[in-house]
Parts: sequence; structure tokens; C-alpha cells
Amino acid sequence: MIGEKYSENDVPITDTFYMQKFMQIQRQNVILGNKLREMYENPSLRNIVEMYMGHEFFDVLKDYPA
Repeated sequence: MIGEKYSENDVPITDTFYMQKFMQIQRQNVILGNKLREMYENPSLRNIVEMYMGHEFFDVLKDYPA
């Protein structure tokens, strides 16, 4: 429940706290998505990544286009 703490060391649960965390995660997702697209668009970098991580590494760009 809102503002409830389970122990003295816990951060109180607040709507604002979770909204801020969600916004931080969304910002990180946007940045990571942009970096992933940059890597995919660079043929030499894409080849290196696919060699180490597998050819399906960039499939997320096709499966979930932004």
C-alpha cells in the first residue's frame, strides 16, 4: 500500500517513486535501442557482434520495431 514500509531500511512505496523508476527504465530502453540500431547499421560492427553473440542478436529490431 502507498507509503507502507516493511522495515526501517525499506524505501516507502509511493506512486511517484515507481513512476520515476519506470521513466528511468524507459529512458534507458530508448538509449539502448538507439545504440543497438547504430550497431546494426554499421556493417563491420554488426559482423563482429553477430560473430560473438549469434546471428539472432539483432532479431529484436525486426520483432519489435520502434
